[in-house]
Amino acid sequence: MSIAATAAARASRAAKRPERPSLSPEKGNELIGLVLLAAALLLAGSFASYHPSDPSLFHELPQATRSHNWIGPAGAQAAALGFSFFGLSCFLLPLFLLVAGWRRLRRRTAARVVGRGFGSLVLLAALPGLVQLLLGGIPWRGETLAAGGAFGAVLVSLLDERLSFAGSLLALASAVAIGTALVVQSTLGQLLAAWRLRLRLLWQDFVLARARRRERREKERARRRVITKHLQRVVEEKQEKQRREDVTLAAPAAVPARRPDAAGRRDPGAVAAELAAMTVDRLDLPLRGGVRRGEIDIALRRASGTERAASAPAGLDEASSSPRAAAALPPPYLAPGLVRRPGAGAAGAAAAGASGAGGPFPRSRGAAPAALQPPSHPHPEPQPPLPFAGAAPPGTLPPVSLLQMGDGRSAADEAELVRLGETIRSRCAEFGVEGTIEAISPGPVITVFEFQPAPGVKVSHIVNLQDDLALALKAESVRIERLPGRSTLGLEVPNRHRSVIRLGSLLADERFRKVPSVLTMALGTTIYGEPYYADLATMPHLLVAGATGAGKSVGLQSMITSLLYRATRDEVQFIFIDPKRIELGVYADIPHLKAEVVVDPKKAANALRWAVAEMERRYRLLAEVHVRSIAYYNRAICDPEVRERLALSEEAATDLQGVPASARASASSITAADLKPLPYYVVIIDELAALMMVSSSEVETSIARLAQMARAVGIHLIVATQR
Repeated sequence: MSIAATAAARASRAAKRPERPSLSPEKGNELIGLVLLAAALLLAGSFASYHPSDPSLFHELPQATRSHNWIGPAGAQAAALGFSFFGLSCFLLPLFLLVAGWRRLRRRTAARVVGRGFGSLVLLAALPGLVQLLLGGIPWRGETLAAGGAFGAVLVSLLDERLSFAGSLLALASAVAIGTALVVQSTLGQLLAAWRLRLRLLWQDFVLARARRRERREKERARRRVITKHLQRVVEEKQEKQRREDVTLAAPAAVPARRPDAAGRRDPGAVAAELAAMTVDRLDLPLRGGVRRGEIDIALRRASGTERAASAPAGLDEASSSPRAAAALPPPYLAPGLVRRPGAGAAGAAAAGASGAGGPFPRSRGAAPAALQPPSHPHPEPQPPLPFAGAAPPGTLPPVSLLQMGDGRSAADEAELVRLGETIRSRCAEFGVEGTIEAISPGPVITVFEFQPAPGVKVSHIVNLQDDLALALKAESVRIERLPGRSTLGLEVPNRHRSVIRLGSLLADERFRKVPSVLTMALGTTIYGEPYYADLATMPHLLVAGATGAGKSVGLQSMITSLLYRATRDEVQFIFIDPKRIELGVYADIPHLKAEVVVDPKKAANALRWAVAEMERRYRLLAEVHVRSIAYYNRAICDPEVRERLALSEEAATDLQGVPASARASASSITAADLKPLPYYVVIIDELAALMMVSSSEVETSIARLAQMARAVGIHLIVATQR
């Protein structure tokens, strides 16, 4: 047998031999690390609880005595050995074991370091001598121990024979420094750089804390200033109100009496000015039937409608000749039944008694007036019928005033939004993210704060602050995203009070009225509060899905109402299929219905089959006119050339009456009378899942065909379902 055959046979036997189970290197390192950590803790406990009077190899007692060591007799023996040989330097042993075990457990791919073991030996050999040289003997629980142990005492005695104290100190300190440098594996420059960085961070923390304190003090001062101004404003308003009340009460006494002219007449403008001065605050001084204070009295009289109509010109004619007529002119702001008279004396009473046909009621100062009768008025004519009493003319759209309009403003307070923006900026600054709030866009549900980060700030650092900002703003959640086309970030914060989006305000917007498509629907508003519209013709079908209470019915009603406000019956017609019988029944009387609201699943299948047949008929019309969509068809049928071509086709079909049917099949079956504008059909199905459970075989095929082909001929589906 050759050597190659022997090697091959040996390799085959080795391949057939089952592999022995073994531990992975990672698991082995983990076990070794745990053992080293346990040994380090045992040694640390033994050394920390060392008592010189415990029984050990170097201290025998005549009778058995209980050890004071935490680990027990074994710990007392280990501590006696460590303190006897190395003194206080024995604490390096558990430290080395602890570091080695931790490095085993926390295994990382790092470059292998050479000289760390040698540095540990140098440090363990030099440190006992240095401690012994500096400390000598130290008291330890009632006894005196050598600080460097036996090894340190021997090393110090050897150095004393050859070097002085300063030379020995320098040699031992150099050895300790060299051993430490080998163990740490860091250069002096790296250590200085690390300490410099640490000091810089401490200084930055101090500066930031001082800036926060200064900001808090400024906020407190601003708050106090606002409170002070508010209190001053309240005091000023109270003083102003009191001053107005004083002026109101003192005004009648302060009005000077105008003397009559040589003819005994008084100027009507002066009298009106006196009345205006007397009634500074008309709420506090209401007009009553009694006598007012001052030189002018007000009385009530009955006057008919004709008398009131003729009193104005007659009064104007007699104003230049009769002082009574001049005094009887009422000021412009008094009621028609209120007449003024000049005085409380006899002349004044006589003038009052001689005034018009129904003179004033007799009354005296302080006495209650007699019973008053309301002024007589002619019977009013019957109200003419209102414009909406009859039917609306065909082809008109309903007015937007039938819908409830929104106020167009967000429920959020401007001061509250500014305060939230300042809170966001300050909280970001606390985490080291500097920036400013550039704009605030309040919406109905959320408010977007545009945050401009400072140069050098990473976006990921800001995005990681979402939970912290939500906690600071006491919000459910905060979302941070980059705004497209801008150099800012959008912080979306939910509003405390959500606003109701009114459909009337969306339909009354100028943008909705200027959209050319008749299938435009108002779907709501954006996060910035701007109206959002969608064109059903470009979708071309819509599925409205969601759980109970998610808003499917509200969205469906908004879409239907938008189409009713956008198009007439000649432009858009509906086919409603409502198995639940409650959602779409309110539209049973609108003129846009192609058929009555379908509630029976069997009739729903017939309605969908009719829609499929109508789709095929419309495709034949589009093929005859040589267009590809309903929009081009409605424009093409207005072209005279198309109508002439179809008229010629109709004449050719008439000439072929005696020709067999196979020859007439090539002639067109579309006449010029069929060229009418085609309306859009919107098939709305509510609760599709319930409809499919009852009659899925009849409905599924029709819905699939409409969804695939009906877009070009103007038939669109809006389907609502829960699953």
